[in-house]
Amino acid sequence: MTGVAEVISNDGRLPGHTLKKNFKTPRKQGVKQGAFIFIIGLVFVPIWILFLVASNGPVELGVAAVIFFLGAMILRIAYALLFQSSDAVGMTPAESSILHGTNSQPALPPQTSVPADVYTAPGVGSWKETSDLAHPGSVTDSTTKHLSKQ
Repeated sequence: MTGVAEVISNDGRLPGHTLKKNFKTPRKQGVKQGAFIFIIGLVFVPIWILFLVASNGPVELGVAAVIFFLGAMILRIAYALLFQSSDAVGMTPAESSILHGTNSQPALPPQTSVPADVYTAPGVGSWKETSDLAHPGSVTDSTTKHLSKQ
């Protein structure tokens, strides 16, 4: 319980736990992926064009490779910047609110349950009188009762 008290006193953070400077957000990861595609294109496309020229292949395939890698890079970076979140991945809500400056209430939410002292136990033995499952009959009981009536 001591650890829980320390976490509560530190606004939901572990003692000695500091926020990292470089959070990985989906937006940053997308831009990095776009840059990685560009670097692969810088390495792959010239080699591809050299093979095409050496084998007297169609130069249009080299142009298509350039367009493919540049287009993939531009689309990936544009998607990351336009549609992906800038919220850090793997952060607790307390860390996220501190990072973005929206920590408006450093307390626990209000109580929403019934306290234990208000609870009253059910009467002793009352459930046995009303429950059909108190003494389950066998599968043949209904048939036997039906035959005995006739």
